[in-house]
Amino acid sequence: MTTLRTGKPRVRVRTKRRKPTPAERAASPDRWVRVDVASDPAVSQEILLKLACDSDAGVRAAVAFNRQAPAEALNSLVADADHHVRARLAENANAGRDVLGRLAGDPDREVRSCVARNRNTSPEVLAQLAVDKNSCCHMDGSMIERGAARGRLRLRNEQ
Repeated sequence: MTTLRTGKPRVRVRTKRRKPTPAERAASPDRWVRVDVASDPAVSQEILLKLACDSDAGVRAAVAFNRQAPAEALNSLVADADHHVRARLAENANAGRDVLGRLAGDPDREVRSCVARNRNTSPEVLAQLAVDKNSCCHMDGSMIERGAARGRLRLRNEQ
């Protein structure tokens, strides 16, 4: 295609848009972009550490649930003010026994329930939840052995 005035071909230049890096996306003002970054298992641990201190509880909850989150980020979220963040942390399959032990004494029922369902929860913590009258969970008898306790654990709300 040529232009009428000059007779020269008209050239359309297309430039590729550069995708923003995960670090740039983590700094986005849009909370949903930051939640997406925090949920990504391929994002760097450095970025997850930064997002663990985000002002938005949804972003912190996404970090807490991310299986690739570093232990330092998980430890910082144990005392989070939002119970949803602590509950997502208790659901994390890579949460350590020390983190789960600290969450077992949480005042929120949902958090304690998530601790009881986590496969990494120690038998000692399960026993603590079983006899705690304020706990959302109980176990039949004193079945503290891992396999037996896991099968007998029931939420009080389900009965």
